[in-house]
Amino acid sequence: MSRRLILKGALAEKKLKYSELSTQIDPLIREINALMMPASVIPLVELQATRALRKMTEIYRLRKRCLELKSDIDEIEKELGYHDLRDTI
Repeated sequence: MSRRLILKGALAEKKLKYSELSTQIDPLIREINALMMPASVIPLVELQATRALRKMTEIYRLRKRCLELKSDIDEIEKELGYHDLRDTI
């Protein structure tokens, strides 16, 4: 198999994984909002801050992985010459 074909396959896999991770973050943000929104209505001691912190930790972990994947994607696209095409448009 050619190197270019291998790179295209790796690029497709990384983009798919990036998309999957990105879609996991959105519901976590909504859950945190739901957990913390009642702060103005319910007493502070009843807030589910620990649960919200776990969700934030998960978002941080997913975001970190997304940034790593984005870096890999950019590197593969550069090697394939995709960035050069964008610069000319």
